[in-house]
Amino acid sequence: MPEVALGMIPAAGGTQTLPRLIGVDKTMDLILTNKEIDADEARLIGLVDMVVEPKNIYNETVSVAQNILSNGEKLNSAIKSVVRLGFEMDINSAVLFESRRAGTFLG
Repeated sequence: MPEVALGMIPAAGGTQTLPRLIGVDKTMDLILTNKEIDADEARLIGLVDMVVEPKNIYNETVSVAQNILSNGEKLNSAIKSVVRLGFEMDINSAVLFESRRAGTFLG
């Protein structure tokens, strides 16, 4: 984050979104050291899902999109709801919420 090199606290949301993606410890390492990472390390720490050669970006994007679409709109919507809403709950409530939503797709 370039702000650190200027003697400033990063203020574009990075100090709040990054720990939610890669954890507090790794975030502290990256921000406090102003460390730059390459694409492979970004994938290893969970910052990006995959690293693709530029010539393969379109085909990989289409492949991922087709895979997601094959689940169906109703299931994708339910999964997004369970993950997003459950993340804001305590773990017991989230697991109960997940279980109830999962039950709507049985049989």
